[in-house]
Amino acid sequence: MKCKNCDKEIPQRAENSPTSEETTPNYLIESDENEWMFLTAAINNIKKEEVVTASGIEEQNFVAKLLSKIDCLRCKNLIKNKDITQHFWSLENKKNLMTNEGMEYTLAELGIRHNNGILRFKPDLILHHSHNEQHTNREQQKLIFEIKTKQYSRKTFFKDFFKLNVYIDKLNFQQAVFLSIGKPVEKIETLIKSYIDKGYYISNEYKRIYFVICPDAENFNKDIAVYTLNKDLSTN
Repeated sequence: MKCKNCDKEIPQRAENSPTSEETTPNYLIESDENEWMFLTAAINNIKKEEVVTASGIEEQNFVAKLLSKIDCLRCKNLIKNKDITQHFWSLENKKNLMTNEGMEYTLAELGIRHNNGILRFKPDLILHHSHNEQHTNREQQKLIFEIKTKQYSRKTFFKDFFKLNVYIDKLNFQQAVFLSIGKPVEKIETLIKSYIDKGYYISNEYKRIYFVICPDAENFNKDIAVYTLNKDLSTN
């Protein structure tokens, strides 16, 4: 087909290519902001100069400052959720987690090593009741985090999303959180779609996974939003 104005050929869209109306499915929906106010308030209280270096936002610095700001809010009695204040935050050591048959394909595809079916994962931050309590008791296991403060690859996201599903299944946490800085929600939804399309492991309790998204790396405490999985992943 030629253009009527310049008589040049107009490139044709392939039959299977997406139209402008076709978009990534809405995998995420905003969560109740009151439930997460303590976390967004803590992030808002982090000053850029406290965590930023020449190479960007250092993850260890950010996690340490986040923990410090949450403690400050708790000391000032500004956290209204007693379930949060009655638990203990900690930077956690590696966890030994057993695999199951449903994980084999994902482990192989993502190149995640295990030793005779035992995974060793180290979450970035956890909120639990006590180191002395059984880790399978859900009442004692509140929050577990994977945090990304710099640009990350598709495969890195896949590995972290897999870990969150494993934490929910094997450590029995009430909620698992992916905290991301520098990617808009639309890109995260695209990554989730790709993970699902590849048939990677999903916990039956996936709706206990949350996404805290700070879309602007330059102003990470601006436009913070918390999302939960909206789409029924069991149909994929």
